[in-house]
Amino acid sequence: MSSIEQWIGVGIMSALTILLRASPLMINRAVLRSRTVTQLNQELPLCVMVVLVANALGRSGMPSQLGLELIALCGVALTYLMWRNALLSVVAGIGGLTLLGSLL
Repeated sequence: MSSIEQWIGVGIMSALTILLRASPLMINRAVLRSRTVTQLNQELPLCVMVVLVANALGRSGMPSQLGLELIALCGVALTYLMWRNALLSVVAGIGGLTLLGSLL
């Protein structure tokens, strides 16, 4: 792949990212408050979490790594159930997995 093709790819990805980030500002407010979009906003974090967990568990090659990931997953679930904060849960999961990996 040539350098020009790479820059074209970066340009296309940049334009799509900006378009996706700006789309809530360009969409009519009635659409954003619709039942479908509201339900999607409520269900999407759980769906993303399931996909990430399935991916992590599916590609884990070593049994010890799988055990560490399951322990970190329990930590993520507990922090989310206690505080209902997705960012805190992600930080707890990454921190827990890193800490467990360095200890073992």
